[in-house]
Amino acid sequence: MNMLRKIAPKYLHSNSTSHEGPFSAIAELIDNAYDPDCSAKDFYIDLELINGKRCLVFTDNGSGVTYQTMCRMMSFGFCEKEAVGDHRPVGHYGNGFKSGSMRLGKDALVLSRTDNTECVGLLSQTYLTSINASAVKVPMFSWTLPDRHITTLSGGEVGQMASRSGPAANTVLPIILDNSPLNSERDIHAQMRILEEKSVR
Repeated sequence: MNMLRKIAPKYLHSNSTSHEGPFSAIAELIDNAYDPDCSAKDFYIDLELINGKRCLVFTDNGSGVTYQTMCRMMSFGFCEKEAVGDHRPVGHYGNGFKSGSMRLGKDALVLSRTDNTECVGLLSQTYLTSINASAVKVPMFSWTLPDRHITTLSGGEVGQMASRSGPAANTVLPIILDNSPLNSERDIHAQMRILEEKSVR
């Protein structure tokens, strides 16, 4: 499934202007951690210096997201949130992460850990501008634990997967490292170690 195929990169900015200021954008990201399917008990917002770059970092200790769930999260208009008892989800339109994160900055690097996988995705206006993209492309990959064998990658638009030995295996990681504050695969693993057994950063 590829929900971004017809979304122009400029839409990331125009969509973010639905937030008049940063506080409503931050509220969107907090709402995602509050939703029943996330089950986060704690949520942290920190200003960190990562490899010399100032980063606004959001971390929760919820259930984490798989590669497939992150693909949907990075897409527009997809929402599968359901109430759990009296706990009802805040969002229903599949837009909060994109509008909130792009209001706060041009790039959003998402790292997630579940029971047996870790996943990385990059929603980046900087990257899209640098390649003169005509549609939004989100480089992503995941690997299994504990061996960290990469199992799914996307070198282009969401949902375009390739094997570890495919062309995306040689392109996805460099794209993420060139357009994020992380400079190496070791940096990614170091950030993952900060996360608890299940969580999102």
